[in-house]
Amino acid sequence: MAYVALYRKFRPNSFSELVGQEHIVRTLSNQLESGRIAHAYLFAGPRGTGKTSTAKLFAKAINCCDLQGINPCLKCPACIQATADDNMDIIEIDAASNNGVDNIRDIRDKVVFAPTVGKYKVYIIDEVHMLSGGAFNALLKTLEEPPKHAVFILATTEIHKLPATILSRCQRFDFKLISTDVIFERLKYVLEQSGAEFEDSAIDLIAKSASGGMRDALSLADVCLSYCGNKVTYEDAKNVLGISDRSFVFSFADALIASDISLALEKCRELETQGKDIGVFALELMEHMRDIMLAVFAPKSAQITALPKDIQEKLFIQAKNANTERILRSIEILSALECEIKLHSKPNIQLETAVARICSPQIEQDLSALIDRVAVLEEKLKNGVCINSEKEQVKEKPEHSKQDTPPWDIPSEQPEPKAEKVPPVQKKQTQATNETSSYFKAFIDKVKQTDMPLYMMLRNFDGAIENNKFVLYIPQSAQSKEAIISKHSELLSSIIKEVTGQDLTVIAKVGAKPQTQQTQSVSNMDAALDLFS
Repeated sequence: MAYVALYRKFRPNSFSELVGQEHIVRTLSNQLESGRIAHAYLFAGPRGTGKTSTAKLFAKAINCCDLQGINPCLKCPACIQATADDNMDIIEIDAASNNGVDNIRDIRDKVVFAPTVGKYKVYIIDEVHMLSGGAFNALLKTLEEPPKHAVFILATTEIHKLPATILSRCQRFDFKLISTDVIFERLKYVLEQSGAEFEDSAIDLIAKSASGGMRDALSLADVCLSYCGNKVTYEDAKNVLGISDRSFVFSFADALIASDISLALEKCRELETQGKDIGVFALELMEHMRDIMLAVFAPKSAQITALPKDIQEKLFIQAKNANTERILRSIEILSALECEIKLHSKPNIQLETAVARICSPQIEQDLSALIDRVAVLEEKLKNGVCINSEKEQVKEKPEHSKQDTPPWDIPSEQPEPKAEKVPPVQKKQTQATNETSSYFKAFIDKVKQTDMPLYMMLRNFDGAIENNKFVLYIPQSAQSKEAIISKHSELLSSIIKEVTGQDLTVIAKVGAKPQTQQTQSVSNMDAALDLFS
């Protein structure tokens, strides 16, 4: 007899075996007990969460001749035929390959015939979102007013592709991703029933790798059995799934926390040499940084306490050494990397670039990078580490006595220079300049929130308030941007009004921002004073 995959062999035969979807089990159970069977159902949700299994189980239950509470008896002719996929009253259709108008017309022509064995004729249409527009229209009337003996169960992973007319005629059930703990328990039971020996750590690793899909978990367990035989260890499962050793992930995270970009890039090279899946590792590293975040903010959470003690201790050490800004920024960058890495033929380069960005926040100008840089400086000051500067370097030089210093090296004692008096006119001009600078900065920040492409163009320009107008000075090399600013003048005028409270028209001028007359007069006065001093 041909080998049967685990997810087919252990497909649920009762509602008690349908795990992770309790809200759906309860609703369908109540319908079976009351006999209020609807004519159309829609099962929507991620792949591998039990949509087809629930549809088959429900079809078997409503056709059972001797229903045991809410579960099929599995002994009557209808149940036996359904278990063997040989029941003529349960028709399964794959809409991915039967998506034309003729396929749906065939259903419409045959649905009028009465069931042969059971009470209902059940049509299970999988991947229903793949039907063409004409096929949906052909299905619509039949779905709205089917014969009393007909039940339609539609299953899809992309419910947004279904027309509203179809959605409004079905009872909708949303399947959710299954938790890792539930997958672990069900997987452990299935493997025990199949006679295989798995270490609990290996089962836990498979459950986490399934990402909420029970079918994926059983398929991964099948692969492990093919690789190792009937006894699977944690190391075997790790090798089959292409997952890195947890100690390697810890050392990689240490490099990111310490901004050791050289070590981090060396780890990237090691991953490539070992032939590890870069996408899998990026996801694994992101989950590890998330564990560090939980160790900082929620050390007693279920996700942390469920980990082995030695792993918990290492996480708390990393959480103590890392600043929260670095952790959050790492998760953000790695999350974006997970999406981008699927689009590139060189995922290792994408990972190296992400690592460089995490370790070197000074090369970026976004807010999260600036916060990270400030946090690093605060940590250094807190630990008593001096920030190198010319003044500090002078202070750190050893003081020599006058006897050891040659006479020509002894500085002559001179009175400290008096603070220069700033003319009132220059003070006033400085204040005006600072006010204009603050207006321009607020103006640019507001543009960034409103229109990012416009902000990218304006951020390197200069601006000033002149004659009830807000003038943007454009360099000669970018004079082609003048037309773009004119096009957005209304938007920019509304933004500058919000910033300054004044009705100012925004205009563009090509050239450098000129000095004001007051500044020029002050400069001339200073030059004249220098001649007579």
